[in-house]
Amino acid sequence: MKPIVHKKYHKLYDETAKQKVAEVLFRYPEKEFSLSDLAREAGIAKPNIGGILGEFQEAGLITIEKLSKIWRIKANQTSWLYIRSK
Repeated sequence: MKPIVHKKYHKLYDETAKQKVAEVLFRYPEKEFSLSDLAREAGIAKPNIGGILGEFQEAGLITIEKLSKIWRIKANQTSWLYIRSK
């Protein structure tokens, strides 16, 4: 039997995960991360980080360069959102 998980707790986890990813990007603004490296550094499961990165890319907070199967993820330091949030 699967446990019942309320949506409000999912939202809490999502916000915490987003904060962890943002913290890593602000801590290392010059560094390029692979998807696995960023997930490991932020302490988030790799399957959960894809949606977060999609939101961050749409907001202009990060740039993602796709090299065949490898993603190179970097903070977009020229973004007004990045500058304002820092």
